[in-house]
Amino acid sequence: MKENIQKKKIIKNLKIKIISIVFVLLLIVGGLIFVFLESITKEEFIPSENIGFSSQKEYLEYYEGLKKEYEKDTYGGSTPKETLQLFINALKAGNTELAAKYFIVEKQQQMAEQFKVGKENNELQVKINQLEKSVLIKSNSSLNSDDYMVYILEYIVEKTKPLMDEDGNVIFTIPAGEKISNTIIFLKNNKVWKIESL
Repeated sequence: MKENIQKKKIIKNLKIKIISIVFVLLLIVGGLIFVFLESITKEEFIPSENIGFSSQKEYLEYYEGLKKEYEKDTYGGSTPKETLQLFINALKAGNTELAAKYFIVEKQQQMAEQFKVGKENNELQVKINQLEKSVLIKSNSSLNSDDYMVYILEYIVEKTKPLMDEDGNVIFTIPAGEKISNTIIFLKNNKVWKIESL
């Protein structure tokens, strides 16, 4: 009988050890599964795909700031044509800062600098004249949607015009009467249309 009680005690201790080992193994396996799943579901920040940002934090901060800027931005017309007219009016008034605000938020600073330089070099008036004499035609682009519009801006050259490189060398000459077409893209933000590219 004493032997039987001792056998039961040994079996009971063995069961406790086996259960403890199985429990520890389950914890380890569960932890490994969790780490594996966490690593495959977490997007990895790849700096080469996010040019200009050295960390995911910096990248996210930039886009959060951009989102706030878009929420505050109310410059633009209720149609792409109205936005273009507001843009032209601002340029005519010499208000390059206002003219730049009709562009998407990401390009406003760049455009303000370009317009300022153009104004200082007396090149802005040529652009204003071209824009005023241009015809805006809605493109049949398959990309057009409720918040993205592609237009064609057509301009007829009045006087023969040489095009020059940055060194002042004539690259080619555009004859009078020639039609020049540029694509202009508008994006809708907060119920106003912004110029994406011109």
